[in-house]
Amino acid sequence: MPVTTRTRGSTEQSAHRGERSAQLVQLLRPTARAMRWSPLGVSAIASMSIVFAMTRDTCLAGQTCISDGMRIAALRLGMLVVAMGAAFALDDPTGESTAHLPTPRWLRRAVRLTLLAAALAPGWAVLVGLALRDKVGTDPFPTGAMTLEFVATLGVAFAVSALGARYAPDRLGGIVAGPVLFGSAIIALVLPGRWNLLVTEPQGPLWNHAHALWRGVLAWGVIVLAVASRDVWRRNPFRARRRSSRDLAQRRTQAARPRLTSPATWKGPDATDRAVSEGEDIEASPLGPLRQ
Repeated sequence: MPVTTRTRGSTEQSAHRGERSAQLVQLLRPTARAMRWSPLGVSAIASMSIVFAMTRDTCLAGQTCISDGMRIAALRLGMLVVAMGAAFALDDPTGESTAHLPTPRWLRRAVRLTLLAAALAPGWAVLVGLALRDKVGTDPFPTGAMTLEFVATLGVAFAVSALGARYAPDRLGGIVAGPVLFGSAIIALVLPGRWNLLVTEPQGPLWNHAHALWRGVLAWGVIVLAVASRDVWRRNPFRARRRSSRDLAQRRTQAARPRLTSPATWKGPDATDRAVSEGEDIEASPLGPLRQ
């Protein structure tokens, strides 16, 4: 029997995963048509122009006037602009009207993020290529660390967009993500030493520590995005647990109260008065409705 039960459970889980995969494939094309791609396109063009202008080397051949710190700063500004545009791709004004469908909100957003990843990956490669087009030195450029910053910035943008969609007009959370990202960048510029996220020296002592903080930023964005992607009508498990604990405490209190369970103990109104004075449950008595 245990083997049969385990086999049946694994079969049901496999069928459920297969159903989700089929839904994911079926949602790709209609979701791609419904997404707002124009803000991402505009931000991509603007970021490429910024990176190209900031990393343009006007020195003689074989020399460079652009340091790695300048290239890093250009990429950070470019990724900020891209994240502002990508946040609009999560906007779904029909999210509330389609909440009754069997496809949950987190799956619909996962489809959007999959399509965005397919568009953002080559775009980021182009930005890095623009930043390094005139690099002459042999020092390795921290492409991996910059990619981590790019993903973390996108995670924050998506988290703020998903959270802001609950309160923004017409459920358009993208209009919230832009100001929040811009304000966060201003705050990051004034953070003290060990909290500085915008270190520009790859060989400096604070580079690794700063990117440990970037990993924390990415984790925060993923957690907030996951929580904000739950359907509104789904029951909160923590709230349900508190409610069940409160109901259990009330039942225990009621069970501990003495009750008049035997009609032989009722000897007229005087006995009822004594029961009330002693804290007994008068509603269990047939005299209770008469005295109320």
